[in-house]
Amino acid sequence: MNENAPVPSLGHRFNLSEWALTHRAIVLFAIIVCAIAGVLSYQQLGQSEDPPFTFKVMVVKTNWPGASARDMEQQVTDKIERKLQEVPTIDWVRSYSKPGESLVFFAIKDSAPAAQVSETWYQVRKKIGDIRTTLPQGIQGPFFNDEFGDTYTNIYALVGDGFDYRALKDFGDRIRSELLRVPGVAKVDFIGEQEEKIFIEVSNAKLSTLGLEPAQILQSLAAHFLTRLHTWQEDGFRPVHDEWLFRAEGREAPVTVAYGAERLEGQVLGLDESANLLLKTPAGGVRSLSYIGSADLMGPDAP
Repeated sequence: MNENAPVPSLGHRFNLSEWALTHRAIVLFAIIVCAIAGVLSYQQLGQSEDPPFTFKVMVVKTNWPGASARDMEQQVTDKIERKLQEVPTIDWVRSYSKPGESLVFFAIKDSAPAAQVSETWYQVRKKIGDIRTTLPQGIQGPFFNDEFGDTYTNIYALVGDGFDYRALKDFGDRIRSELLRVPGVAKVDFIGEQEEKIFIEVSNAKLSTLGLEPAQILQSLAAHFLTRLHTWQEDGFRPVHDEWLFRAEGREAPVTVAYGAERLEGQVLGLDESANLLLKTPAGGVRSLSYIGSADLMGPDAP
């Protein structure tokens, strides 16, 4: 082998570092242009305080009062779960059964586009509706919740000394109506809302004296409530309005009304359709005082 033989050349390779050092003006110009373009692009970058997010999970809840956990699983949960497995975009299904209640969580594949979610929820409701007649008698539901993933950005507590629960609830409804008009507000919910109940206490000794049974009292009350409900649905507030005006004393007489921190002089004209007190002021105008304002008649000699 000849050691003095020439070594074959591999050819000239492009050296970026060498080129940058020999063309410094061009490199500096490119850096400045990229920096300016980056700043302008950042300023025009889309921003959203609350970006939309599609939660791809639905909860199907079914109640069956008095049923055991095993009955719920075999007669309700399994049927719903098997039917949901027919949905094309299904990712997974999880279920939980306990006495009187069935919960089924249905998830859509992450690859499913957000525009397809509404159609999938429709298919879920439709398929569960198809087997509704095969579920046991006496169940409540199924109920569908595809919004449980919503988050609340602000939580407010509504309190008021001297106001009962009904007054606070009415005022809360008014606040809710106003908040829903604010741009960007999608939902306003009440947390901890209490159902109104009527408790009736009857003396057993009094029933024995009158020779009545508790069942008779309940039947009489039920018939009375149904009658009053029908009257309210047909006539609304008008019968209460007319009865109040018929029994009112001092109507159109000079009075002083304590309305919060105000003391208003005028004449009581009656109530409007919303049960607000109509007060005619000395200037000749008519002012509507709502119950939320805690309007109290104090009489002409009030301090």
